[in-house]
Amino acid sequence: MNKLKPQKHKYLSKSVKIYKVYGIGLLVAIFTSIIIKPFVKESYFILDFLNGFPILLIILLAPIGVYYSWKSYKEKESNSITRLKYFLGHFIFCLLAFILILVILSDLKDAFK
Repeated sequence: MNKLKPQKHKYLSKSVKIYKVYGIGLLVAIFTSIIIKPFVKESYFILDFLNGFPILLIILLAPIGVYYSWKSYKEKESNSITRLKYFLGHFIFCLLAFILILVILSDLKDAFK
């Protein structure tokens, strides 16, 4: 009989994976906007996509990361410093995403006056 192994840090590992996904995406966006964009004269669509996609990932994944970090905190998984570090990281990205959405809505409101 094959028994399933329980995962040791189920929620914390999901939180770390989400953090790595949009952390790497943010580094790609910074790299393309600072280093590659000045040298490319054509095909701005691809570069704009490479800059915008990580921001979209942050907007979508930051609240999910906060949820998994909070569940990890409630389950007391791993070290408390590690849990706090990832919770604060997700929370800061969530606040930045919220501020970005507010700025976009403000610009849209001004555009349709």
